[in-house]
Amino acid sequence: MNRRKTFLLTTPELKQAPLRKLLLQEGFEVISLPMTEIEEKIPPHIIIELRDLRKAYQVVVLFSTPAAFIFDKYFKKFSRVDDYPIILTIGDSIARTMKGLGWKKVRSISLTKLEDLVKLKRFSVRKRRALILAPGGMIPDLRKKIKEYELRASLWDSYDITLPAYDRNTFISTLEREPDGIVFTSSAAVQNFVNHIEKYNYELPPHTQIYIAGTGALKWAQELELPYNHYIDHCDFVSIYEYIKSQA
Repeated sequence: MNRRKTFLLTTPELKQAPLRKLLLQEGFEVISLPMTEIEEKIPPHIIIELRDLRKAYQVVVLFSTPAAFIFDKYFKKFSRVDDYPIILTIGDSIARTMKGLGWKKVRSISLTKLEDLVKLKRFSVRKRRALILAPGGMIPDLRKKIKEYELRASLWDSYDITLPAYDRNTFISTLEREPDGIVFTSSAAVQNFVNHIEKYNYELPPHTQIYIAGTGALKWAQELELPYNHYIDHCDFVSIYEYIKSQA
């Protein structure tokens, strides 16, 4: 009888849940070793507005996959998925994430430079506004552009990314379970993982396959010379699951 394949996920726990569920349904085993963590920031006034989101906003703008998961988590506490405004995502991977979470009214828009934020004016209806969810590092520049373009928008400084540090025993004992695959979806996760490997002078088992999802993770895997076996164009959980399933 063949041994069940094991995958190690390095994404934050919040982002792991849907991918973990899909992999378990396919009969895989899943190990968790988050190389990044999402530090959520939940302003009380936004929580109040989420209780009646459709009246407060015409459109929600999501700048990243963590923002997508945070919005999904808190909105579903108060409303049905059917009761939501237009969802705009900055890029296709975020749109695929939202659709994988059950959202249907999702549009992906291009934002090659911050000046493109002026596009939101076309989505403003009467006195309704846009709710923008973004990482903390983008907030100062976004706030300037919202004021400059006179956008009807509320800005949610929704999260920061932190890099957890593991002691030698925790890190190595997890890898000694010899996962068949390790999945990376971000540059920060790759950097933190390589730092741990070098710090503890550890070599990955020869049979362990490295899965790199998205251009950010790819760039740093190449930069830090982390050998990888598989590259997945998009870093959303649906694309990763479909790729692993096709390979299995």
